[in-house]
Amino acid sequence: MNHGEFITMAAVSEHRELQKVVSIMSDETTCPVCLEEFQEPKCLPSCAHNVCERCLENMVRKNSYTISCPQCREESFLPPTGVSSFPTNHLLLRLMENTPARKEKKAINGALNVCKERVKGAEKAVKEMEDCYEKATDQGEMLTREINKVADDLIQTINDQRKFLISQLGNFLTEHFDSNSFQKEREHMGSFIQKARTCMQKANEILQQGEVGKILESKDALVEQLKELSSTADERTLEAKKLASQADMDFSHGQWSDLHGKCIEMLGKLSLSANNYVNSIVNATGFIDYSRCGEVTQTIVTGNFTFAIAVSNATGDIAVLDEEDRRVYIYSPLGDPVMSFRIRYGDLWDITFSKDDEIIVLNRECNRLLHYDREGTFVKKYVKAPNSRVKFTRISTDADGRLLVTSSPRDCCDEPEELVEPCILVYSADRKFLFSFGEDNLACPQDVAYHQGKFFVTDGDLECIKVFNNSGKFLFDFGNGDLLDPVGIAVDVINDAILVCDCSSNAIVAFKPDGEIISKIETSEEPLHVALSANATSLIVCFYNASFFQILSNRE
Repeated sequence: MNHGEFITMAAVSEHRELQKVVSIMSDETTCPVCLEEFQEPKCLPSCAHNVCERCLENMVRKNSYTISCPQCREESFLPPTGVSSFPTNHLLLRLMENTPARKEKKAINGALNVCKERVKGAEKAVKEMEDCYEKATDQGEMLTREINKVADDLIQTINDQRKFLISQLGNFLTEHFDSNSFQKEREHMGSFIQKARTCMQKANEILQQGEVGKILESKDALVEQLKELSSTADERTLEAKKLASQADMDFSHGQWSDLHGKCIEMLGKLSLSANNYVNSIVNATGFIDYSRCGEVTQTIVTGNFTFAIAVSNATGDIAVLDEEDRRVYIYSPLGDPVMSFRIRYGDLWDITFSKDDEIIVLNRECNRLLHYDREGTFVKKYVKAPNSRVKFTRISTDADGRLLVTSSPRDCCDEPEELVEPCILVYSADRKFLFSFGEDNLACPQDVAYHQGKFFVTDGDLECIKVFNNSGKFLFDFGNGDLLDPVGIAVDVINDAILVCDCSSNAIVAFKPDGEIISKIETSEEPLHVALSANATSLIVCFYNASFFQILSNRE
């Protein structure tokens, strides 16, 4: 055996011994109940066996004074203050701390648990994707059948009406202009006229010849024949006039442009939308864990009143509106100042990014939405309020680029609150008014978000979230008793969460779309607005009467 082989055999032997020691120590440091590494090992006084404190707590029977050892079944008396008063095995803890590769094993287990959670999230995402696809295709087939049925019924109705009109016309023509009677009378009249013409020609010839004898001879016969023909002519003329009714027929119908619109209206209109998650997750590097979220990772001091915020899905830039100075500040996703521009006039209340990444500022003074490019240059684009009772208050955009405008009576200084109609106005991405809703269900709407085919509206006076379907029909509300003054609202599509700023409670509350509370994130100030960062790992929050905004992330 050479020196190298000896060293190799020695290393192998040492590794085997180490493995044996690790195996023995693993057995000694493993809880007999949960089969995991001890967490706060407690020594049972009757047998000296060790069990995790939490496992012992789960083993305690109600109204029992003893506890049975899971290894030897020996009974130990419970201390008056519970299993926490059993002595902790500090020797075992030190042994665990000095177990070879313990830290490495713990690190691997930690990474493994994180990976398991991420894989579960991936599996859940695949399942949701499959469910969404199946639901969409099923709904598409159902709507196709419904559209075909309505169209077929409409075509059948039109065909039935066509048959009725043609039948009505035919009956009218048969009654007043019967073809058989017409042909028969025309033949009779033709025969009579021919006979009359022959007789009249004969009489003319006799008169023209001027022979007295022939005139005297044929006078009685011709006069009688002509009188008979005249009488018959009167009868035939009367019969012909009976068949010669003056027809007054007309077909009244609308202009094709009007008919076309009415046909479209009768057939119905499709309302189509889909939550586009691409912009929200394209740069995602992690997920927000709302059970741990709340760590203030950055406070960006603006030096001005931060009234509203918005985040660009395209670049991740943060837009901040200073209402008092009428200025818009743009910050990078890391919070570094990029540029700013001033708006010369108006009562500015909110800010958002359009689908084309333009900056839109809401001017409450005259119900206008002011568009600016990323250089701060004004772009001439206008929207029209549907009536004089609405008062533009807040604005947001959905995944399809629609503009969602809140009309609210709160803080109206220039007109009585009772004259302002509380509702939500929906405009297309190209600024055409589509519809409004909530007039009968909202008191003081503050903000609106769209998620999974539903509108979620915060109502400050009603202290809850009102939920409406895609066409604006009220469905249900939630947050009653959990919210004091809901203001800003945002959607985390990755976690399927609705985020609500509860201003009076100094908290951001995360709900599931059905209204179940996920968690409550306490804040140092009164939160006004919240937005999700473009990489989906943190929340951007501005506060009431504060000259800063904050970025909140998961706690370590």
